[in-house]
Amino acid sequence: MRLAFKQDVVAQAIKLLIDLNPEGWRGNTKPLLDALRKAVAKAKQNHLLEHKTWPKTDTWLGRQLRRAVPILRKTCNIEIEFGLDLRQTGEGDKDGFEIRKR
Repeated sequence: MRLAFKQDVVAQAIKLLIDLNPEGWRGNTKPLLDALRKAVAKAKQNHLLEHKTWPKTDTWLGRQLRRAVPILRKTCNIEIEFGLDLRQTGEGDKDGFEIRKR
C-alpha cells in the first residue's frame, strides 16, 4: 500500500493538506483543488503539481479522490466521508465531503 501511496499524487496532496489542517477539511472538489495546490506549494512539494496524473479539473479530482480513499485509510489513517449536504453551513453544496484523521 505504501507503493500505491507514493504513486498517487492526490493521496500525497491530501496528506499534506491534513497535516496543515489537523482539524480536517470540508467542502467540494473545486475549493479542494485550490486548497491542495496551496498545501503542496506550502510544503514545497511542487513536483506533485507537475506530475502527469495531477488533476487538471475538479471533475477529475473527484474521480481520483474516490480512488485514493483506501490508500489514505490504510497508509495515513485519513477518512473521507462523501455525500454531505453543506448548504446550511455555507461550506459547499449537497454533494460535499469531509476529510479528517481517524
